Amino acid sequence: MSADTLADRILRLSSDRFPSGRLNLAVTMIMMQDGGRSALLGYDGVRKQRYRIDHRLVSDLLETLKDPRLIQTPAFACLSRSAFRSLFFRYWRLRSRDETWRRALGWALGPFLNGNPREGPIYEKQIWALVNDPDEWIANEGIMAAQHLARALTLDRCEVLIGFTHDPTVRSTAAMSCLGWHYKHLAALLPEVRRLLLAPETHATLRSANPSDGRARPSSYTWCLGEMRKALARALRGRVPRVVK
Repeated sequence: MSADTLADRILRLSSDRFPSGRLNLAVTMIMMQDGGRSALLGYDGVRKQRYRIDHRLVSDLLETLKDPRLIQTPAFACLSRSAFRSLFFRYWRLRSRDETWRRALGWALGPFLNGNPREGPIYEKQIWALVNDPDEWIANEGIMAAQHLARALTLDRCEVLIGFTHDPTVRSTAAMSCLGWHYKHLAALLPEVRRLLLAPETHATLRSANPSDGRARPSSYTWCLGEMRKALARALRGRVPRVVK
């Protein structure tokens, strides 16, 4: 039996079939490896509460090894909301001046917020620091996380994201993807941000963009413009809260 097959069998277990403490430890060790099929199975198992990540093990290893690669693992991204928050802010305070650690912390926000989207505003300062990082790949992580800011997305921040759609780096792809998400969830935004996203000038800016992943389908460009058209249609039907000029 291959190691991958064994890992998959473990990740399909649940605590009603195996002692929870031992299962949590085994799952955590598997999820500390690189991503792939096992990571997807693990994300699903945590989401369905068949087991949970052993946050003490993750914390102790980080404290001992001080290795940012531990943060860039599915195990870290699958921590409980309270454990993730505690460790994220601790290492942000201690290590965010280090580019390697910023990249790791930015990476972790993506899968964590995908599973816990309402947590986004809690990390708004850190997300925006990542968005403005001079390294395009670190900025990329921040821009993708910015899709979960909801009402913490202010008018000036939205203008920055729109401006990034014409950036000659990967920021443009991330910005188009992020804005597509905000169009999809337009009702969750501040009135002034909704007004900006529904403005004809914004539509013209986005249509003229040529992000780093191109315009062919599928791409961030086709995703963003598709969600933009749907948002306009919903607004015209009165299914999005009206904004007053």
